[in-house]
Amino acid sequence: TFEANFKDADFLCRDIRKLKPTDLVPYIRAKRKRPIVFGACAPCQPFSKQNRHRKRDDGRRTLLSEFHRFVRVFRPEYLFVENVPELHGDGHPDSPFYEFIELLDKLKYWHAHDVVMACHYGVPQRRRRLILVASTLGPIEFPERTHGPNTKNPQLPTVWDRISSLPAIKAGE
Repeated sequence: TFEANFKDADFLCRDIRKLKPTDLVPYIRAKRKRPIVFGACAPCQPFSKQNRHRKRDDGRRTLLSEFHRFVRVFRPEYLFVENVPELHGDGHPDSPFYEFIELLDKLKYWHAHDVVMACHYGVPQRRRRLILVASTLGPIEFPERTHGPNTKNPQLPTVWDRISSLPAIKAGE
């Protein structure tokens, strides 16, 4: 989906634990004329409240920490992290999220994070997401909500709003 919608962007589908920062050098060097954006979304299962068998030794808990290596080396101008609100770890200082915040502070990034409702930004789902945005270029803040009360679009979007103009398809198409 990413590649289909962003034809000029590079996308590597690899396990970050096996990826070395040097593997990205050809991609970063080619794009260095423009600001670089790194996005991260570690698997949510170790943090999700839906997972009733969460374990602190779940190997997926450290995947956000793997992202540190790339941020330290490349210092991208912008960072975006998205996940379930529980990644926040209730403010616990040894949570992967707060370890990441400490890294951003150490590297002098401006950053903001909040739990937002996707539908307030035009996504047709009522889903809470923890979002972090960061920048080396200056202070950064969340954009104003685009949908819901006190916006130009007071009606929250629905799936039907988004797909009703598409042609009908037959089963199996």
